Amino acid sequence: MSGRILQRTLSAGIVLVLSAAPTIAEACSVCMTGREDENRIAFLGTTVFLSLLPLLMLGGAAYWIWRRFREQSEEQVRPEPHVAASAEIPSRSVSAES
Repeated sequence: MSGRILQRTLSAGIVLVLSAAPTIAEACSVCMTGREDENRIAFLGTTVFLSLLPLLMLGGAAYWIWRRFREQSEEQVRPEPHVAASAEIPSRSVSAES
């Protein structure tokens, strides 16, 4: 039983030390850097960019799908040029032999 008590005490001590680590380190660097004007503008720009990035990615994917769908529907409407050219080749070879 004493091993189990030692393990719990050690675990509680580790949790206590880790929870006090930000206090020992005097908080993180991000908490202290937002006071200068340059840093505030950089953080704001990064926030805007990272907020718009998923929207731009979804919009780009939607646009790509729409273009592919439009190209495929246009290909179904008009015949392919190599099919028409291959149909003319036998008639030319027959007339050339005659």
